[in-house]
Amino acid sequence: MDGLESLQNVVVMLTSNRPDYIDPAVLRPERIDRKVKVSRPDRDSSREILSIYLTPDLPMDPHLLCEVHDGDREAARQALIDAALEALWKRSPETEFLQVHTRNGGVETLYWKDLVSGAILTSIVERAKDLAIRRAIEEGHETGLRIEDLQKAVQMEYRENEIFPKTDVQEDWLKLLDYEPDNVASVKPIRPAKAAFAATRSNVV
Repeated sequence: MDGLESLQNVVVMLTSNRPDYIDPAVLRPERIDRKVKVSRPDRDSSREILSIYLTPDLPMDPHLLCEVHDGDREAARQALIDAALEALWKRSPETEFLQVHTRNGGVETLYWKDLVSGAILTSIVERAKDLAIRRAIEEGHETGLRIEDLQKAVQMEYRENEIFPKTDVQEDWLKLLDYEPDNVASVKPIRPAKAAFAATRSNVV
């Protein structure tokens, strides 16, 4: 940022989804004039973000485009967006991600949708593209995005995203959550194996 003081009408915007990683020296008085916290996107905002990256000119699966949507690219594109949103916003044992135990004795379950961000949505689209490209290479002919690519990309994102702590250390998780640390007694990640077990139990009569 050296040298910017000599310029006129320049605005420098710093963004981060991990504010705890920002060097405190950057945040000292007279360096950053305004600090704004942007809330996580809701379902409608997530649709808008996905629409930016799932553009109409992306290659689409011929079956999805021609047979299901009769060549209507916009309808096929919306189907891909709907598939991603449905996978993200589904409340089921599979999408359970964290249990937050509050100091007043409450227990709250957070799902994938509760930890969504613009960066995660972008990464989901990139993962889906990679899946389509790999399939085209393996099958030896041109293909395109499928609904299954978006669904699988969502699953992969929440299992592999480096932003999520790999341990159960509470302090690491609290940095990602919209909770006041003083109000939280413990945070317990829900591992895929536990979610699968819960789903099995729910199907037992």
